[in-house]
Amino acid sequence: MLDVNDLRAGYGSTEVLQGVTLSVRKGEVVSILGRNGVGKTTLMKALIGLNRPWGGQVALNGKAVAGLAPERIARSGLAYVPQGRGIFHKLSVLENLTMGTRARRDGSTTVPAEIFEMFPILAERRNQLGGTLSGGQQQQLALGRALASAPDFLLLDEPSEGIQPNIVQMIGDILRRLAAEKGLGVLLVEQNLDLGLSAADRVLFMEKGRIVHESTPRTLEEETLHRYLAI
Repeated sequence: MLDVNDLRAGYGSTEVLQGVTLSVRKGEVVSILGRNGVGKTTLMKALIGLNRPWGGQVALNGKAVAGLAPERIARSGLAYVPQGRGIFHKLSVLENLTMGTRARRDGSTTVPAEIFEMFPILAERRNQLGGTLSGGQQQQLALGRALASAPDFLLLDEPSEGIQPNIVQMIGDILRRLAAEKGLGVLLVEQNLDLGLSAADRVLFMEKGRIVHESTPRTLEEETLHRYLAI
């Protein structure tokens, strides 16, 4: 579903991504782990078009999207939940979710009912301003807004950051269910090892702007965690 080949990107004259190659199949959840500063967020931004790639290829469902404007990539079926959530604080919950529908390919502006079923707190507080929600509620809103676009593929950048453990577990459960039941592809960047491993079918380790190791949660060795995550 998502194929990335030799992707390069950076800031100014500094190359951060030094040839990232990876693939994610339909219905698969893949986690990217690594220390701070290895290029994980830069990768997310390059995939969604917020940071224009310097080189390489990105294909979604066989169609090249590298270098396209973010709105065109979003309308190709790729949704993004950024680090820090990025909700519209002065818009209501419902208005935030409706903004997500603007990337739908069928032109509908109706928020799918299943989003309120997945996140009951959003239904309860649909008229409340996004900025008045708790951190965990805002993360649910950010994920719900991404899903409102009816994507084929979901990018998430550290969704566990600053939220309580029960919400983290709920997010992991929802990602696995979406992948299994709807065939959604998911690429997850995480510092929370429990979420990164429990939600994933495969785990990729990133170092110095490259994917340097691949494993599954079941076969992952303690030595690998120490090598790529220990400070």
